[in-house]
Amino acid sequence: MNALEIISLVTAIAVLIKLLVFLVKPKLLESFASDIDKTAKFMTTVILVLFAVIAYYVFSTLSIMKVLPAILLGHIILGLMLVQYPKVYKMFAKEVFKDTSKTWLVWLIWSALSVWVLYVLYF
Repeated sequence: MNALEIISLVTAIAVLIKLLVFLVKPKLLESFASDIDKTAKFMTTVILVLFAVIAYYVFSTLSIMKVLPAILLGHIILGLMLVQYPKVYKMFAKEVFKDTSKTWLVWLIWSALSVWVLYVLYF
């Protein structure tokens, strides 16, 4: 198995376990979500490390022209979830615009990916 297959396998198992926990013991996920504010800095570090490791393997195998549409597909799935909870989405958007200083890293990543795509297409 190559690195992307292993990442896909781990993701598939994690998704199915999360679905099982959601169906059998939803309070466990609710408890995890309510504790996230206590571990936000730690979780940010973990997510950035995972991002770097997975990005390394993804971009060593696939081009940006294949990766960006896959990321878009993931965002569409997330969007499908968010439109089911419009009040939550409004509250989320309000919080984001209240303190935009927390979004700089995400915007930096999106900007870098976008500039990369434009570079590949036009240079």
